[in-house]
Amino acid sequence: RPAQALPKTPNATMVIVGEKNSYVLTQGGIEMINLLSNLTQKNIHVDNDMNFYVPNNDGYFQGEMRLSYAKLKDEFGRTDYQFFLQNNGRECTSTSDQRIGAQRFCFNVPVKGAIYPQVSNLSLIQSNYRALTKPYTVSFYTQTQQKNTNRHGPNSAQKLVLLPFALAFDVVTFPLQLLDN
Repeated sequence: RPAQALPKTPNATMVIVGEKNSYVLTQGGIEMINLLSNLTQKNIHVDNDMNFYVPNNDGYFQGEMRLSYAKLKDEFGRTDYQFFLQNNGRECTSTSDQRIGAQRFCFNVPVKGAIYPQVSNLSLIQSNYRALTKPYTVSFYTQTQQKNTNRHGPNSAQKLVLLPFALAFDVVTFPLQLLDN
């Protein structure tokens, strides 16, 4: 969580630390913290590319985090299933999971947030927190409009083309970290 209140992000709940930038979640952070705090970290996997949409090209992004949680079927207890029900987890076991006797649950968390410069206390974070999983590449995109004019006829046709444009790329080296208990 941010150590200090951030301007224009009064409901900042979670910070994801990257090599180049920090990403402050203003929506979806509470859900992410709940999942990451209550599930065994080594069994959590990020299932989507971390590509986020920046609608106004202003540093505020939105998207979805898709996480899955898998372990051997006989290791799940009643409280686990209750947690999945309460947190909109859906059963998404693959045939590969079934072959080894595992079960998988998936979570889709809509997120919104803002891009900030890299944290100033990165070394402190690295010493007090542990990484959840492998590094992930984060990218941001927006839509640009390009006006094409066809000048080959008396009725010059104009059309609007939407092109995806990547704004930023970063590697999240300490994605979704938790305090080391």
